[in-house]
Amino acid sequence: SDSLTSARGMHRKPRREERAGETAVAVGPAHGAPAAPPGPEPWSRRKKTLVGTVAVLFVAVAVASRSLRLEDLILRDHRAVYWRQDTCNPYRDLSGCSAVILTNEVDFWYHLEKLGIGKNKVAWQVFDRWHRRFEEFKKTKKFVAHPYWYAIKKHIEPHIRCGPGELLCLAPNPFRNNQIARAVTFLEAVQANPAHDGFKVEKDKCLMTDWIALNNLPQPRRIGPWRELPASIAVLREIADGKMPEGTTVTDLQYPIFLKACHITQGAQHGTHMIKSAKDFKENFQKHMEWLRNIWTTISSDNERPWAAEALVLFPMVQPGVMIVEGWKWSNPEPAELKVEVFWGIGFMGFWLGSHPETGEKLGSNTDRDCRDIEPGTNFSWFCPVSQGAFDLAERAAATLGSDEVRIDLFIHPTDPNGHQINEISLFSGHPGARWFKTAMGAAWRYGYDRPAEIEVADDKEGTLPQPYAKWKA
Repeated sequence: SDSLTSARGMHRKPRREERAGETAVAVGPAHGAPAAPPGPEPWSRRKKTLVGTVAVLFVAVAVASRSLRLEDLILRDHRAVYWRQDTCNPYRDLSGCSAVILTNEVDFWYHLEKLGIGKNKVAWQVFDRWHRRFEEFKKTKKFVAHPYWYAIKKHIEPHIRCGPGELLCLAPNPFRNNQIARAVTFLEAVQANPAHDGFKVEKDKCLMTDWIALNNLPQPRRIGPWRELPASIAVLREIADGKMPEGTTVTDLQYPIFLKACHITQGAQHGTHMIKSAKDFKENFQKHMEWLRNIWTTISSDNERPWAAEALVLFPMVQPGVMIVEGWKWSNPEPAELKVEVFWGIGFMGFWLGSHPETGEKLGSNTDRDCRDIEPGTNFSWFCPVSQGAFDLAERAAATLGSDEVRIDLFIHPTDPNGHQINEISLFSGHPGARWFKTAMGAAWRYGYDRPAEIEVADDKEGTLPQPYAKWKA
């Protein structure tokens, strides 16, 4: 029995104490065999290592991704407030909220929502208000969509297309998906018929201002455009010397003024150049013309967007040019600019940019037609008396355009509800404040396509599309 026990002992597994001890000698063959290597680490240590590795990988992916960045996970400018009671109104007074559950950076929740985890309640309450207004609107008339914009319907089925550098593009983004469908539709239309270039109503800023003027919509005063570089420099030289060009109705140019490149739409490409005063224009003329010469050969770029392939074909079709646009009189020091997203003729939400007209503080929040602000504690009482007029103008411009979705950028008059003016329009909205609304915004955009009986498509019997600088029949 002793020999049997000894033989079994030779082949038994090492005890836990022996595995953990650094100097433990493994039981093995006789004759002084070398000790076996240490056994595996305890589970608690391996678990910590695994968790640490996963955390490091997540941080690395977040840093590398353009869609989910570390700074977006930190509490900064755009916060979402979640609440339990429908009677709670955090837009005006938090005292009525029995339980504010969470305040966090909204882009984080947007990515969870893309994966089907959680729901951004603030964004969906905004959607509910938009939907109620849409239902009221259709009781009296239908929204008339122009077929050029409505043609994206055949391409709006969900699909994933990531932008360059996006590592966390894990699910279809409903809003971005429709933007991709729009880019694909624009390219198909112009390839089938070069005259079908309605996309230029946004991508050519000079044609955009022509369209605004021809449809009797308010905008800042402008001079130009000029489409040849030598002629542009010659005319600008005259203006710098105090001589207004023939044919212009502007005789008392109000500074500051802005040179705007017709063919550049991305703000990061610096397609807008400020001239502070008449003295600045005259004394630093060559410096200002250096900007013009550099921007003239620049092609607008959407290389960081998922529709970059279509943009590479469409953007070179826009003719270079430049125009002068007067600055907004009520800037302090920048205009109070409200970027209003409109779906099917109904304003959804406005995103602020620029400066507070009274205090000069930077604006970076959001608001709606009823002057409700997403961030509790932010005072927009100055905007409340003029908010209805701002959204009315945005909706009127969208209805004139006949577009399913459009962002109307407004310069806000601080006291006159009818004094607002249109700065620009955008068909490929990328305002950072809209990130956490995009699931709800995508639902609003899709709404009209899922209910075709509630939308009227304008007649287009001739099979031709109106040019962006003409009055559209729709």
